Amino acid sequence: MRPIGVSAKAVIAIAYAVSLIAAACTSGGSSAVSANRASLTPAATASVSAPPLVQEGGAPLEPGTYTTIFQPKITFTTDASWISYADTPDFVEFERADGTGGIGFKRVDKVFDPAREHELMPVPKDYVGWIVTLPGVKVLAGPKAVTVDGIQGTEIDVTAAKDAPTVYCKDPCVAVWSLGPGEEPAAFRPGFVTRIVAFRLHSETVEIGLFAPSADFAALAKDFDAIIQSVNLG
Repeated sequence: MRPIGVSAKAVIAIAYAVSLIAAACTSGGSSAVSANRASLTPAATASVSAPPLVQEGGAPLEPGTYTTIFQPKITFTTDASWISYADTPDFVEFERADGTGGIGFKRVDKVFDPAREHELMPVPKDYVGWIVTLPGVKVLAGPKAVTVDGIQGTEIDVTAAKDAPTVYCKDPCVAVWSLGPGEEPAAFRPGFVTRIVAFRLHSETVEIGLFAPSADFAALAKDFDAIIQSVNLG
């Protein structure tokens, strides 16, 4: 995933992040999930009834219904056009062709430990509640309760303060989780807004995140909310 809140054209590959693009339970705890929901670890196979997210030659996704390789398998419908950069069992990213923002799906198991630089720790069960406490995070809206395919979760809109740390980024940012050695972290940044919808499924944290420049966020948020409402898991 690109760093939350940063265009694919501007940085190395996120939420959310963002950035983009999403994971946590409500502050009241995780919800029960029926036993017949899809496992997070089955063999990764794309749906034969839906086109792949990552189109050959980088062609844009046209409006329609898509199913992820990402696990838990997510089927969603979009009325907008996107370009997908990744669809793996634990990470999905697709963005606007003009680079104004994008959406990411992420299964989050490790996050940066705010008390120990460059160290990771297990993701807190109240992931969104933990994000709110991070130095340099500026909450713009929420947290509020939402549902994703009947599962309770939490939604929050955040950005980074102008005086956020520069430990993980060249410019101020609030790093959340690692994208791998040598790559920019998933991070909140000044001038970008990240909407995170997060929930717990089979004791794991799943994040669906929208990241966009502040000026473009409101328009993309409408498309993001429509996608969230269309999501089917498993």
